[in-house]
Amino acid sequence: MDYVAYVLEKERPDGILLTFGGQSAFNVGIELDCMGVLDRLGVQVLGTPIHTLEVSEDRDLFVQALKGMFRILIASSLLTPSILEIDIPVAQSTAVSTVNVALAAAEKIGYPVIMRSAFTLGGLGSGFANNPEELRDLSARGLALSPQVLVERSMKGWKEVEYEVVRDGANVRVFLHFIPVQHLLMSQILSYSEHDYML
Repeated sequence: MDYVAYVLEKERPDGILLTFGGQSAFNVGIELDCMGVLDRLGVQVLGTPIHTLEVSEDRDLFVQALKGMFRILIASSLLTPSILEIDIPVAQSTAVSTVNVALAAAEKIGYPVIMRSAFTLGGLGSGFANNPEELRDLSARGLALSPQVLVERSMKGWKEVEYEVVRDGANVRVFLHFIPVQHLLMSQILSYSEHDYML
């Protein structure tokens, strides 16, 4: 962290992108912001704002944002209302910070569950659990890597469709759809039917 702050001090960039470089770029950028380095040096975060990254990284805040529970924060937030008021259905889930609370959450949700670690590279420490014994082991490993995990109803067998959306200053949007194909990512034009999108 100190080295990155040193480089910023020395080079004095006008702005930085945190959405390139994966989890490491997110973590470093969020920490630099918390330390006040970006404000002190007048370095602007280009693209996705820090607060949006924080919401997307914190499993509980992310679920709340999807459920539209952030409406009250609009006046004091840098996020646009369209980000805060998504209001779409999500799988039943609970963010937890102990193994015992994870087990209680899974009992309420019902097995099988997926446990997702927050703030980790590539979902490190995450996985599926079919019973309390599997969840006890999985949540202990996940909580050793992260202060928070999300216990969620398993959606195993459902299709996953992922998009990257790029928007410019004139509000022109480009949607990229990525499909995993044998450990490669391929971009394709949107070609799924309405049934696939469940519209």
